This record gives sequence, C-alpha cells and structure tokens, in this order.
Amino acid sequence: MLRESGAEVRRLMKQAADTGARLVHFTEGAICFPSKRVMSEIGPDEIGPSDWSKAQWIVLQDQLDRIAALSGELGIWTVIPSVHQLPASEPTAQQRVCRLRPGQRGRAIR
Repeated sequence: MLRESGAEVRRLMKQAADTGARLVHFTEGAICFPSKRVMSEIGPDEIGPSDWSKAQWIVLQDQLDRIAALSGELGIWTVIPSVHQLPASEPTAQQRVCRLRPGQRGRAIR
C-alpha cells in the first residue's frame, strides 16, 4: 500500500507541475495512514497503544525519498505530512511534517 500511495502522490505531483503549479500540498495520510487495529499492541481485535515497530519504515522512507527527488526534478514545492521514525530519545513525538522543496537535490527539510 505504501508503494502504491507513493506512486499516486508522484503522479499527482507531475500533473500539478504540468499545469504550472509551483506548490503541491497533500493531506495528512496521503502516503501513510496506519490502521489503529493493525498498529495496536494488543490488536487486531482490540485497539491499544500503537506498536510502531510494525511500521514499514524502510519502504516509507524510500517513498518519501522518491517524492523529495521528484520535487527537485520538477522544481516544485511539495508538502506531505507523514509519520517518521524517531530516535528512542523522542518517544512521544510520533509525527512530524516533512516539507520538500526544489533545489537542494530534493532533500527533505524536517
């Protein structure tokens, strides 16, 4: 699902760039909106605290990297809220907004 969502985001980015857009802003969950039942420590039958070790972090980061690279190639600003894996020293901050901009070789600004 992450790969399909990433491909759809990139398709929409190209479409936006083709119409002359300089900025494209996606909604929260455009690339990843994990089910509470899937992520639940005690699930899937019950909803409990999230177990983020279940997240496909490598696949998600790959898709965000591809989005960042395409943003740079197209020369457009891309804003896409997404969950991010954080160091163990920051266990309470589960979500950050990643802003992607043209230039800078498509690097993400966090």
